[in-house]
Amino acid sequence: MCLNSFMKINFCHHKQQKAGFSLIEIIVSVTLFVVIIMSTTEIFRLVISGQRKAVASQNVQESLKYFLEATSKEIRMAKKNENFCSSNPLFNVLGADQVYAVSEAPGGQGEALFFRNFYNECVIYYLDDGRFVIVRNSASAPISPVKVNISELKFRLENYDFSTPKTRPVVVMKVSAQAYSGSFSGGNYRELADIEMQTSLTSRFYR
Repeated sequence: MCLNSFMKINFCHHKQQKAGFSLIEIIVSVTLFVVIIMSTTEIFRLVISGQRKAVASQNVQESLKYFLEATSKEIRMAKKNENFCSSNPLFNVLGADQVYAVSEAPGGQGEALFFRNFYNECVIYYLDDGRFVIVRNSASAPISPVKVNISELKFRLENYDFSTPKTRPVVVMKVSAQAYSGSFSGGNYRELADIEMQTSLTSRFYR
């Protein structure tokens, strides 16, 4: 009997040592697990979002850089207009000198710059549906990607005097561009990058 009693006491004590988790311990464990998972997910989301913004910003910069490279040389090598571009399709000229002229762009998207280039072509730069467009005589083509939206394109002509050899006509160009994710035309989009740029270009050749 004594032995049986001792075995029962030992068995009961062993069962008490193997008792399960309490409700509070389970709740605390689940809460910590959820917090860790949510924190990891948020960090991952922030990393992905930052990467998308960096890529979008790079795309906008490359688009503006390509536009500048495609236009700056042609603007600098412009000749005296001499009514060469008098039959341009634009309207409401805002300002003009002997080389360049600034007009309202078709569709009211900012301003347009037109001039006579080195190859005696009438050149026009303007915006059409958020994209850079170059017109040379009767041929036109957009030169910026669809994923980059150009929201502003403005030109300003600085005063100059041809009678003074040291002065040159100056074109001040201001551009604002954004990159979006999603469908921009449908309104379901999110802005990823927004860049504004202003530069001055000086005519180096004219006659």
